[in-house]
Parts: sequence; structure tokens; C-alpha cells
Amino acid sequence: MNTSSAHHCRVLRAVCLRLRSRVDVVHNGGMGTRFPAGHELLGVAELEDSRALEIITADRAMSESTDYPETFLVNDTPIIVATDDEAMISTLGSILGEAGYAVHGCCDGEQCVRLARSHHPSVLLVAWELPELSGLGVCERICGSELSDLVRVILLTPDRQTDQLVAGLDAGAHDCIARSVEPAELLARVRAAERLLNEREARETGLYEAQMDLSDEGAESRRAQDLLPCIQAALDDSGDAIAIIANQGTVDYINVSFGQLFHCTLDLINEEGWNSVFTDPATAETLFGAIQSGDQWNGETQLQSRKGRQFPAELRAAPIVDDHARVAGLMLIINDITERKGLESQLLQARKLESIGQLAAGIAHEINTPTQYIGDNTRFLQQSFADLKKALGHYDALMSAAKSGQMPPEQVADVERAVNETRLEYLCEEIPEAIDEALEGIDRVTEIVRAMKEFSHPGVAGKTETDINRAISSTITVASNEWKYVAEVTTDLDPDLPPVLCLAGEFNQVILNLLVNAAHAIADVVGDGAGGKGTILVTTRSEGDWVEIRIQDSGPGIPADLRSRIFDPFYTTKAVGKGTGQGLSVVHSVVVQKHGGEVSVESEVGAGATFIIRLPLASGPAEQEVEEDMAHVG
Repeated sequence: MNTSSAHHCRVLRAVCLRLRSRVDVVHNGGMGTRFPAGHELLGVAELEDSRALEIITADRAMSESTDYPETFLVNDTPIIVATDDEAMISTLGSILGEAGYAVHGCCDGEQCVRLARSHHPSVLLVAWELPELSGLGVCERICGSELSDLVRVILLTPDRQTDQLVAGLDAGAHDCIARSVEPAELLARVRAAERLLNEREARETGLYEAQMDLSDEGAESRRAQDLLPCIQAALDDSGDAIAIIANQGTVDYINVSFGQLFHCTLDLINEEGWNSVFTDPATAETLFGAIQSGDQWNGETQLQSRKGRQFPAELRAAPIVDDHARVAGLMLIINDITERKGLESQLLQARKLESIGQLAAGIAHEINTPTQYIGDNTRFLQQSFADLKKALGHYDALMSAAKSGQMPPEQVADVERAVNETRLEYLCEEIPEAIDEALEGIDRVTEIVRAMKEFSHPGVAGKTETDINRAISSTITVASNEWKYVAEVTTDLDPDLPPVLCLAGEFNQVILNLLVNAAHAIADVVGDGAGGKGTILVTTRSEGDWVEIRIQDSGPGIPADLRSRIFDPFYTTKAVGKGTGQGLSVVHSVVVQKHGGEVSVESEVGAGATFIIRLPLASGPAEQEVEEDMAHVG
């Protein structure tokens, strides 16, 4: 084998292994051949006549024959279908099988995760509802594991509602389709998932090493030269913005999407500096320093284009390692998530409006009661003033008569009669009480309006230092009509509780959801409260670097087999029409995903339930800004 042929094989071996040999058509003497599913890649061998490179699969490696054809074989990874509906497994398996895919089926979420680890599938089709571990749980498990870059998860939702799409994407799903999807759409989405997976692997591993091999060894092979335009075209067709940055900070490569997103060319980005795309260049420097240690960054941050447009972006930063395991540069993969954030904002606003709508009748009742006795006392004062004015008129006449030296007895009798009719002594006792009651009613209305304003309009959209005790008290006031007929609410709030950096409006929503949930649970036990009320206890404590909030109720408790599912979207134990199954899922999303906190439940059947929220205390401004911008996953 001559030097050029050897170099061809070496370059293509590296590329094939990096790309996991995901190809549909193979080469055999210039003719296309499709290789059947179910083979796993073992290695690469060079043929004696140097005309082809063979990828050896497990079944052929066990054959005694060594007369291999001149063929590139296909490494078809399986597709896993996870649903407890056997008929659905059969239907999807038939559709995918006819298209040439190898399919494995399983009936629960835990088994799906185990199969993914052992069979290394390219795509997971996961049903929304699964025993043991829900579809969203599978997404979160895969997204947080070493499989996150190796498999694409498509979530099969009950229907095409926006909140299901948002919940699925937030949990880590790469795509969401309805269970009733047409075969053509299913196959198109599976092919798209595989294509995106191949593009990610190509751009993260293939491009850099192929370029280094060609540059370092001065390869002039026609076959290797033809490979780079193909990979370049694949990267340019990618919807993600991609940039490769050398250790010196020089930008070596940007794809078409990067140029379009930031309105720049390679020369312009080098002139202005790669960190100019960050709204805060210090964040970029912190990120770059971490990459030098071989870590990765994956999270959300704020970026800006050369035209001044600022937008939220999902950013992945990964080190590029050379043949000596040294960090040679940095790869940025950026996705503009403005549209997704818009959907999330719309969904949040819809939930808030829904909560306010549900509370409106109760708030009107709460305001009506003090307004009534304000009105009654004001009318009493109005009538009393008229009576006093009449009596004062008689006194004025008597004073005038006294000044003239003539005070007829009948005039004195008129004054005495007017005083008796006015009940002056009674009015002197009742008027101060009426004024106090009216002022008390005004204070109550003011308190309700203030609480409603703080609940609905926290003031700012971002995270701010929040008085947790005050937020809890305001929400209890706003929701009083939800609980006052079935429960007594008591609080034990730590007066020394430090402020917490959080999204005030969304924290209010969390407390409201848990209060309403507790009231509904107690109502299942006490009915309308005529025979006695239940209790809701709200406590706050500072625990080291955390603030802990507990909401305890005297409801029926939660059975052990349901506790693992209560935070799943759309899961509810209430009767049809009485629950949406979103209240506790919102609690989990806000506390865990948006605040980096923890939420759990302690319960015993017949003894009520206690929901526990733990929020991290505010850190320093610079450190907090970096923490909000991205999550360190290295």
C-alpha cells in the first residue's frame, strides 16, 4: 500500500469512527448497496488492493471466512419505542421496520433508560405517560447523563397543546409529536433527528481533527480533499450558529448561521473580538478560562448582534483537544431561543391570568364585607350629623335670646325637646365607634388591594432580593377566600429570614398553588367546614445557605405510589373538571429549573402532607450573574 493510500485510510478511519459510520448507502465497485439493520461496529480494516476501506461488523467478525467484499458496511443503531400501549409499540415498530430501522420496544420509563444505556440507540420515541418513570422523567434522565449527546429523544404527547410542547422541551426532549402522528411525519422526524445527531457529531469531532490531520501531515489525497467540502456544507446547513476559537482568542471558523445571527463575517468578528457577541464580555472570559481546564459549559445566556439586537441564547461551549490531549481551542454552538422564551412567557402569563380569574370572585367578596360596614357607618354618621345640626340650631336660638336678656320658658323647652329627640348622649358614644369601624374597614380594603398588587405586579421581570415572609403573607391574604371556609391558616415565619434572590411573581404563584392545593385536600376531609375546619401551617426557616418553606395541611395525605408522579404535568388525582394537573408541575418547574432549588413532599395517608421548598440564598452580584447565564456541566 503506497503512502497516499495509507493516508486515505487513516483519515477516513478517523472520520468514520468519529461519525459512528451512520451512512445509508455503501460503496461496492461503484454500486450502491444497503446493509441490513442490527450490526454493531467493531473496527476498520484496510483491503490489500487499497481500493476500499471495510467496516467490520459483529456478525461478520465471527465468520470464519476472510474473503470480505469491497464494501463500506452500515452501522444501523436501533430505535427504542417506550410506551405501555402494546398496540402502539406494534404499530410504530411496523412503520419503522418497513423503513429499514431496527426497533426495540419497552413498557416503562426505567426500562427505557436501561435499554438506552445498553443498546446505544440513535432515537428514543417516548410516550408522555409511562409506569415507573414518566416520559418527562426519561427526558430529564437522558438529558442529565452521558447519553445527552449520543441520542435524540422524541416525546409522544397526548395532543398538540403548547404547554405540553414547552414542558417537553424544558425537560430535555429534542422534539415533540402527537401520539396520533401520521407515518410519513413520524419517519420524517426520525430522519431529521438522526441527521441532527450526525451533524452535531460531525461538527464537534470530525471537522477539527480532519483539518488537523490534513494540515499537519500535508495530505494531498483527492479523497480526503473531497471530504472537507462535504463537512463544510453540513455545518453551513446547520440551524445552530457555530464558531471555532483558537487558544489565542482568534476565531478560526464561523458557519453561515453564525454570520447571519450576529451580522458579521470572519474578519469582522476577529477585528471586534469573539467576546463582543456577549452582552457582558466578562462572562465570556470566565467561560474561556474554564474551557482551558477541559470542562464544558451548557446553559442559557444573553448575547447581542452587531446591529445591537440582544436575545436569549442556548449556549454550548466545548474544548477542542489535540492528539496529545491538550486543549487547542474552543467550539461554540449557539441557538437563538427568543421564540421559545416567548412561548414560555405567554404560558406563564396565561397561568397568572387564570389564577387571578379564579381568585377574582373571592377577592370581590373579601372587599365587599369591609366596604359594607364602611358604608353603614358612613350613613350613620350622615344621619347623626343632621340630628346634631338640628339640635345646634335650637342652641343658637337660645343663645341669641340669652344675649338679648329675654329667654322665654317655651324656648328653653324647645331646646330640651330637641336634645331628647337627638339622643345626644347616645350619639356621643356611638359616633367614635362608627369612625373606628370605618377606618378599620378602610385598612382591610387597603391590605387586600396591596396584597393583590404585590401578587400580580411584583415590579420587575428579573430576579430581585425578595422578602419571602412578606410575599407569603400577601399571597395568604389574596387566597383567603380559597381556604377560610375549610381551614384555619397559621404562620410561623422566621423574623430574621434573609432576603432571597428570586423571581418574585413566580414565587408568589408557587405559594398560591400550594395553598390552594392544601385547601382542596382539606375540603376532601371536612367538606364545607360546617362540622369543623382543618389546619394549614406555613413556616419559614434559614438552613445554612438555604431558605426552607414548609406548607403543612391536615388533608387525607398522599399514597406512597402516587408521590413520584404528583409533580408531572397534567397528572391529577382530582375528579374530571376539577383539576388541570398543572399546579404542582408549575411549582416544580419554578423552584427547581428557574431557581436551582429543591421541592419535596412528606406525607402519611390519613395524616396530611407537608410540601417543602428549599431556595438557595443570594450570592455575590458577579458570581450570581454567571450562575444565571449558564450551568456548568463539565
